[in-house]
Amino acid sequence: MPSQQGQVVEVKPQADIYTLLIIVAIVGLAVTIISLVLTNFVSPQMAKHGEQAVMKNIANREGNLGEVAIYGVKHLSEVIGKGSDAFAIHSKGHEYAAHNMHANPDRPVCYTTSNRGACHRNRSDATSQNVRVMEDCTTLCAFGTRRFGSMDVSMNDLLQSITGNTWNDEIYEQAGERIFNLEKCFNYREGFNRADDEWIPARFFTEPLSVGPFTGAVVDRDAFIESLNSLYTERGWDLKTSKPSREKLASLGLEFAWDGIANM
Repeated sequence: MPSQQGQVVEVKPQADIYTLLIIVAIVGLAVTIISLVLTNFVSPQMAKHGEQAVMKNIANREGNLGEVAIYGVKHLSEVIGKGSDAFAIHSKGHEYAAHNMHANPDRPVCYTTSNRGACHRNRSDATSQNVRVMEDCTTLCAFGTRRFGSMDVSMNDLLQSITGNTWNDEIYEQAGERIFNLEKCFNYREGFNRADDEWIPARFFTEPLSVGPFTGAVVDRDAFIESLNSLYTERGWDLKTSKPSREKLASLGLEFAWDGIANM
């Protein structure tokens, strides 16, 4: 990527598009901090050269900013302070992908309830989430699974051939539900709760889109909370805390997971 000075910033071939989106988010926050906050993390040289200097510092872990920014926008904004969290675009510490939520009512819950932090592959209803987590566990590309469908061969057929066990849509989804709830129990034990599932950048509720066919759109807070409550009810999670119920875990054969969260 050539800079204005004619120098080139090398992008390693191992970095995929998803990784690059995260890098862009971190650089975006850092440059915002340079222009709006100007803390002692920013040298005059970095302030002058903006994105180029920020990327170089992060890649080489140089200076105060480079050492902190490598851990993502959440950590960076926490260390910087001074209101910089308003510009840290993430959920559960994971930067967003390119899918906007202002004009997509399902996207906020999709991002916030993903167990690994903001993930566009998560969905806003339990069934779709269960299916997606199973797709991930097969390690096959989602585009590949669609290809199998067009060839009249399903993932159930493949799993049945490999394992020798019976697989159908109901068993497949329940396996995904078991995985999703076990991940949730792990997160809950480690301190993640409803507050984390409700957290999206506050500016999304107040700053409207300024371009495109959805100009003026903002995230509807009431609709977001209603969708979150609906998902919790569907999953059998506590509406106040997000804690999975003992009955739900038992129905999935996860009684052992209750022991880790029972007194929390």
